[in-house]
Amino acid sequence: MNSAALFDRARRVAAADVARQAGIRLKRSGDREWACCPFHREKTPSCCFYGDGRWYCFGCHAGGDGIAFYAKLHGISQTQAARELARETALPRRAWKAPKPYRPPFLRDVDEEGYTWDRLCSIRNKAAEAMEDSKPDSDAFWTALRAKALAEDRLDNMLQEAYE
Repeated sequence: MNSAALFDRARRVAAADVARQAGIRLKRSGDREWACCPFHREKTPSCCFYGDGRWYCFGCHAGGDGIAFYAKLHGISQTQAARELARETALPRRAWKAPKPYRPPFLRDVDEEGYTWDRLCSIRNKAAEAMEDSKPDSDAFWTALRAKALAEDRLDNMLQEAYE
């Protein structure tokens, strides 16, 4: 099969189908589907899959067609990706799993900013006390609210990472 025919056949496979086959969860919103990008760490979906078979990540600015997604996902050339996608099965059976970043044991209870679980709990509790002691329209209240939200967000992230 010549390369033009190979790419034409492989382009029939949508990037969203490649993502689903790899085990990436997609969530439909209107005529698009969204997922957390497998190419960088994120907690809010920024990878958009369009109805025409293309994709684009608003976080890392990667994008293209199903061939480009498959190639990037498996770390292979686009020609090799086109060969694999053009097989009669349409999609390969090989599943992709996001690598879990290595964290040394002494850092497992520390988040990316260096806060420990206990320190974040302390910040959250002190911020809650400060909110109770200040007027709702004061600067102190809003500063405490931001500190509490930040601590709770980081605590949630630590919990999520512990159960991945």
